[in-house]
Amino acid sequence: MAKQLSVVLNVYVYVVYMGHNTRDDASASSLHLSMLEEVIGRDAANHMLQRYTKSFHGFSLTQGEAEALSVKRSTIESDIIIGVIDTGIWPESPSFTGQGYTPPPAKWNGICESNFPCNKRADGIYGPTELQSPRDSDGHGTHTASTAAGNIVRNADLLGLRSGIARGGVPRARIAVYKACFTTPAELFRDVFAIGSFHAMKNGIMTIQSSMNEGPKPHTVGSIAPWVLSVAAGTKNPDLITPVTLGNGVVVNGVSVNPFQLDRMYPLIYAGDGPNIMGGYDGSTSRFCSPNSLNKNLVEGKIILCDAISTGEPEMLAGAVGSIMTYPGLYFEILGSYTLPVSVVNSNQAKAIATYIKSTRNATTVIMKSEDVKNESAPFVASFSSRGNYLPITYGDTTGWIQRKREAEGRGKKKKQQKEESRDWFCLWGYQSQASFEFVERPTSGNDRGNNGGPGWCARAWLVATSAQRNPDLTAPGVRILAAWPPVAPFSQVKSDHRSVPFNIISGTSMACPHVAGIAAYIKTFNPTWSPTAIKSALMTTASAMSADINTDAEFAYGAGNVNPMKAMNPGLVYDAVELDYISFLCQGGYNSRDITIIIGVNSDCSQLIEQHLLTSRFIRFQGFPVDNRTSIVYAHSQYRRHSIIRHLTFNFASINFPVRNQVVDI
Repeated sequence: MAKQLSVVLNVYVYVVYMGHNTRDDASASSLHLSMLEEVIGRDAANHMLQRYTKSFHGFSLTQGEAEALSVKRSTIESDIIIGVIDTGIWPESPSFTGQGYTPPPAKWNGICESNFPCNKRADGIYGPTELQSPRDSDGHGTHTASTAAGNIVRNADLLGLRSGIARGGVPRARIAVYKACFTTPAELFRDVFAIGSFHAMKNGIMTIQSSMNEGPKPHTVGSIAPWVLSVAAGTKNPDLITPVTLGNGVVVNGVSVNPFQLDRMYPLIYAGDGPNIMGGYDGSTSRFCSPNSLNKNLVEGKIILCDAISTGEPEMLAGAVGSIMTYPGLYFEILGSYTLPVSVVNSNQAKAIATYIKSTRNATTVIMKSEDVKNESAPFVASFSSRGNYLPITYGDTTGWIQRKREAEGRGKKKKQQKEESRDWFCLWGYQSQASFEFVERPTSGNDRGNNGGPGWCARAWLVATSAQRNPDLTAPGVRILAAWPPVAPFSQVKSDHRSVPFNIISGTSMACPHVAGIAAYIKTFNPTWSPTAIKSALMTTASAMSADINTDAEFAYGAGNVNPMKAMNPGLVYDAVELDYISFLCQGGYNSRDITIIIGVNSDCSQLIEQHLLTSRFIRFQGFPVDNRTSIVYAHSQYRRHSIIRHLTFNFASINFPVRNQVVDI
């Protein structure tokens, strides 16, 4: 009888985890397949064991295929260098360890100054500045660098808050940090960052800049150069709240970054009832919890309700267990950490708490540890995020032009010169029955109507890139972001607070900017030949729509929308532009040859270039492209007004057969 031989093979399955689940299954599927094709080839679909889309998104492979994919992606990503111009870096942070890295790629020409401990991870760290070292003592630069390209760090948290895995957009990418201090000039040809980023663009380097934190006032976006991608700050899910439980059972949800866990209810006192009379203060001052205004004998061992926000130090020095601060204005998103339990509430919430205090002789409360909750309104633009220009649009009539003159224009100029410059306009036509645009380069009268004679609107604006005409390009998470932090950097606003943390939670458009930088770098790893403008196109044209009901400033606040990394990986169609397009923009924008020469670095003559027909179709002649009714007319209009080179959104997308692979279209 023949012997039967049984062979048992142990096949290990590896799961490629790529983050939380996504609603865009088509984009996720395309990304999974393209990653696998890098190591297997066209037969990749047959080697994918399973795709995951519900609890998270990713796919599974055999051990050999997973290892090959890991090596391939690590090699590609480590060839990407992300430059960070900020307050420096803390290279010893676990987010920046150089373990497992090969020497920097040959294209890297940077240096490491000031005897600084550079590694293969942080290739070039420049300095020095006021501390005579590129080392980050502020925290801002370390935070942003780790958001863009920090290593994968497990069990990262801020004193127990937001515990989980911290990682940058491209964890294997290298980082080049330049420690610098800067301001933002008002004119394009005087803006060192606009000029520097122009030359970066010429060399295929993309520049991403935060839109600044001066919102919600209009005309406050800091980036005025169309070759720079400007990022607004938005919220995300989940978000932190700090609940306050009153003795009567009412829960008031405040805001802060509070890692403290109180163990019981404490007496509650109104700050106006605890003045330091011996120190010369009365209730009218102590209610704001001003320095030295509180009576320690009345406040010690209690939680105090203040009519304003403070650093928390006055309450702490008075012996308070915690502080409930009142903040009636904007900027709730930037509230951070304190040296004692704190929850910041709005005016109506504070009134409700004050009413409770008056209703009983033994008012008590407890400030809970901050917790993550789902925000149904997210994502929305943070109040501090800078806004663009406001140019109202009137539909259904042509009662006149809407004129926007550039800020401070005409001061000290002769009337003849003002009259000549006033002819530099463009006109956008929009019809309710037929959505289309006509871009007209000519002087126009106030009674011009659309070619079809139907109801429409026309807006007139200056073709000069000034602070009156700049909007964010898109929005990214920038509120309460956990990222790396130097152990020597301040953790709160109290100088005597010497706590040291490896990670911190802060907010700002500076936190949103490196999110987009990481995503852009990731796109570059899959499309190494794409130009900065092509990547910008992919990011903007695939951004998720945001609610104009919640964000009342609409496109002037959020630009193209909320960044969508999955869709940006496979935009289908991207649009490109070259150096000449931007020079065309400057010429048509009214800049003289001297100013343009300062920006581009070589002598230029707009009239000569136009005579040579070098500036014809690429930027000016794109009249009459039809727009599908599903495409937002206002969005396309506002993007052109922002001087975005991604002007081709005016295509009729319903008539385009998108190719299977990404295609770059140059118009």
